[in-house]
Formats: sequence, structure tokens, C-alpha cells
Amino acid sequence: MTRKALAWMGVALVFTLGCGQDGPKLVSVEGTVTLNEKPVVGALVSFQPDDPMASPSYGETDEKGHYVLKFSPQRDGAMIGMHTVSITTKNENLKKPETLPPQFNEQSELKKEVKDGENVIDFPIKL
Repeated sequence: MTRKALAWMGVALVFTLGCGQDGPKLVSVEGTVTLNEKPVVGALVSFQPDDPMASPSYGETDEKGHYVLKFSPQRDGAMIGMHTVSITTKNENLKKPETLPPQFNEQSELKKEVKDGENVIDFPIKL
């Protein structure tokens, strides 16, 4: 099973268990991930709210490094508030290694606030 499928299963489970039919208020979040000014292609970007009762959102970067967060397969966006962000390029099914240091994924130090309205949150990573 791919990491994207696992992420969506987790989102669907949380959504089914506690958010009701309409679910929480979501706002749009998109942006671009670059490494040394070049697009990071095929990275999984996850926003985990600091609120332990809140649900995460996920997006995958395209060929230009652009992502759009989804809360569930049917709903775009993320919950308002502070989030810990993780960006990973590793994909075991495709035998794709991690190209970003642990502080961007396994030991993420990235904190971003999602505000009411439209959010453009870029990650210009330099190594």
C-alpha cells in the first residue's frame, strides 16, 4: 500500500469517527516546495494540527513542486490553527529514497499557521 493510500485511510477514519456529515471548517492551503530553488516532485506534504482533537491534511507535489492540501478525498483544505508540517520524498513502494533531511519529515521542526481565508505556504528549502 502506498503512503498516499495510508494517509487517506487515516484521514477517512478520523473524518468518519468524529466530524459529522459536514465536518469542520476548512480553508484552502496550497504552495510550492523547492530544494535549492528546484521543484521537489512527488513529495507528500502533511499538515498536522497542534490541537490533538483536530485532523491532518495532505497534499502531493506535482512536477512544479506545487501542492494543494486535502482534508479527505472529497474535501480540499486544512483546519485553522498551528500545524506541524512534514515533507517527505521517501516512497518504499517505488523504492524512492528520502532526499530531505529528517528535520523536514521524521523529526519535523516546521511550524506553520493556517489562517482563515486562502493560504499560500511555500517551503523554499536550502541545503
